[in-house]
Amino acid sequence: MSGRARYLEIKLALHDISITFFDETSARIDLTARVKAGGNGGRPIDEFNEFVCEFKKIEGDWYISSVAAVEALEK
Repeated sequence: MSGRARYLEIKLALHDISITFFDETSARIDLTARVKAGGNGGRPIDEFNEFVCEFKKIEGDWYISSVAAVEALEK
């Protein structure tokens, strides 16, 4: 048996999206992600996390070059 929880439903919502273009081939996106999961006996989850995503444009298409979670301040 796996140690991972199994869920019937997982929802991902992105909020507070801010895009900064450094030049024509690089950009940064700051965002807040909300993950909600539940059902099938797993512990219900409702979490918010902040992320910084960097993108590079290669041959006309944008690709994710890095993703980092932002440390939350203590509550």
